[in-house]
Amino acid sequence: MNEKYTFPPWENVPVSYPDELLSSWLTRVAHSYHISPKELFSKHLSSEHLYLRDLDILPLSSQVLHLLSYLTQTTTNTIINMQLQIHVEGIIQDSIALNSRNKWIIPSSGLTNLYKRQSPCLKYCPICMKEKSYFPISSKFLFITVCTKHQIYLIDRCPKCSSPILPIKLSPPKKIYDCNICGFDLRKAGMIRASKDTLFTTKFLLYSIKHKHFFHNGIKHDLQDYFDILYLIVKNLHRVFPHDEVFSKYSFLKTLKSTPNHYLQTQPTPYISQLIAIAHSLIFDGWDNELLSFLKRHKLMYASQLLNKRENTNDKIPTWLFNHMQKLWIKR
Repeated sequence: MNEKYTFPPWENVPVSYPDELLSSWLTRVAHSYHISPKELFSKHLSSEHLYLRDLDILPLSSQVLHLLSYLTQTTTNTIINMQLQIHVEGIIQDSIALNSRNKWIIPSSGLTNLYKRQSPCLKYCPICMKEKSYFPISSKFLFITVCTKHQIYLIDRCPKCSSPILPIKLSPPKKIYDCNICGFDLRKAGMIRASKDTLFTTKFLLYSIKHKHFFHNGIKHDLQDYFDILYLIVKNLHRVFPHDEVFSKYSFLKTLKSTPNHYLQTQPTPYISQLIAIAHSLIFDGWDNELLSFLKRHKLMYASQLLNKRENTNDKIPTWLFNHMQKLWIKR
């Protein structure tokens, strides 16, 4: 590879963390040379347009990938592993939508076309940011809402100006832990301790993603099926919050603020976290009573689409879930 280039590689390039996002690493690389990521792309990679793309989702061209690999002396596989595709496709969903919204992935645009409200871009733990200043791959997942190490909710906006967190737009002397709008040191953000159920659910999700499956009643199941069901239930919970009786036993939700008519990704992290925890609990603990009753009351959105997946041999929901869904569908 070295023979293809007539210029030397960069020196003293920051080593990526094992679970670091590509946008986070490239921001640190740029800052180590006292330049902005935009300048790094335009002057050194001859690809200024990369600055406007979601680097963590959209694949790099072969030319840019190999040039970046040479300049940083980092293997192409390491760079590819910093993007989401390998961690998402066939695990969380079939494939990543490159030109449209993904269910469980937070876009880096900072805006949602629906209702013209800002949505979060990255989430972080202020304590982890103090220990190691970078953004992990999990910070792009909508369903990862808690730092299991420090047992606090992740933060999805600047605590001072409420702007989405976009480190790729930072220019020196600002650091990766600063807000790209107001310059607030994100490490100084206040913290909210996570509830036990959200902590438990996040641990389950992180473990399942790592192993690419989960067990129910001693039987191994495909993780993508679980995420399909989880998303449908969370969307329905969000649609009827806080008026349904299913919320009555969750006193924590009484303190949460939400706008049910707005897009799910614009909601506060603690709110999303609790909905996911409730949905997870309903899936595994309440199919025969709570969940079935909830779905009957509100006519589960897209239930027919979910059941139709049984017709596709390559995309089936598990039998233990299907039997309950079919029972609901027949009784409607």
